[in-house]
Amino acid sequence: MRYLPIYTPADVIARLVVGQTREDHWLEFKGQLGGNNIENAGDVVQFANASGGVLVIGAQEANQILAGFDPVPDPPKVIERIEGIVKGHLTPVPVIEPHEIEIRPGLQIVAVNVPPSLALIARHEKYERFEFLIRGHQSKRYMTLMEVEARLQNKERAMKLRIQRIPPDEMVALDAKSQGVSWNDWRVEAVDDDAVTLSRSQFRIVVPLAYVEAVHRSGEPGVKWVLGLSCTLRGEPGPPARIEVRKFNPRYDLGR
Repeated sequence: MRYLPIYTPADVIARLVVGQTREDHWLEFKGQLGGNNIENAGDVVQFANASGGVLVIGAQEANQILAGFDPVPDPPKVIERIEGIVKGHLTPVPVIEPHEIEIRPGLQIVAVNVPPSLALIARHEKYERFEFLIRGHQSKRYMTLMEVEARLQNKERAMKLRIQRIPPDEMVALDAKSQGVSWNDWRVEAVDDDAVTLSRSQFRIVVPLAYVEAVHRSGEPGVKWVLGLSCTLRGEPGPPARIEVRKFNPRYDLGR
């Protein structure tokens, strides 16, 4: 699964089912926006530092399952306050997309959509005591020192977030050294923290994100995206057809 924002009443009907929908890695319920701005800032930054997510204000929960909705008084004021909290307590300031949604007449909620951030976001009070929070399976937690250090130089996360922008039906070309493998007409099947899975007719390959050097749109006819890979792809005839993925070695591969 990936981050899916909630913008409209139709999104609410599809995603938020009373008695069934559970809080998870991408979703948190909050009855009302409380008075603790530091806590509220943490509710936002947890998603920015993870895979993105939605904070639903006006959603009651019981045992982390959606129990019902309460109207949010003055949603525009709530949105203004959230934006002020983000600007005042998070550095660098992440992108958020808060939306007022009327589920039915007289019942408005606020969905705070938080895309994943490429940069690591810190929570602070008056620029003191910087803290790094991240969304876990069903709740937020503090990042460890090792996690913070790893994220500060994590190229793989950047590649993951860029690949996630590619719709599953758009054609991808592979800019890689290949033997017996077509460079064109691939699709992104899945992407996780470690690898991207690509498919084309009977072929399916898993490429480590560490091998992804670039992700960009293409101006070539019929090609929407290009993945630059620092690896060699070698097709082996089947059945079953398979492709070897090996780290590119200039001394070995350029002569073949």
